[in-house]
Amino acid sequence: MQSTVWVRADVPDPPTIEAVMLEQCARYHLECEAVGGTEIIEAEVVAGRAMYQKHFLPNMWDANFERLRRSDPDLFEWLR
Repeated sequence: MQSTVWVRADVPDPPTIEAVMLEQCARYHLECEAVGGTEIIEAEVVAGRAMYQKHFLPNMWDANFERLRRSDPDLFEWLR
């Protein structure tokens, strides 16, 4: 089954980060279901949202950018 999810925010970086994380979370979800895992209760998800937005999102873009620089340096040749 395929579905489309649109991610929107007021500035360009957060939607990109959210889309990357949505894909990662979907993979984790399917892997966990495959071994009998169950979903986290909604109250836990809501409680963790503030910490996610405060600590994780600001660091995610830079971390992925640096990882991409190491894995695909040819993409950055035009910056020299």
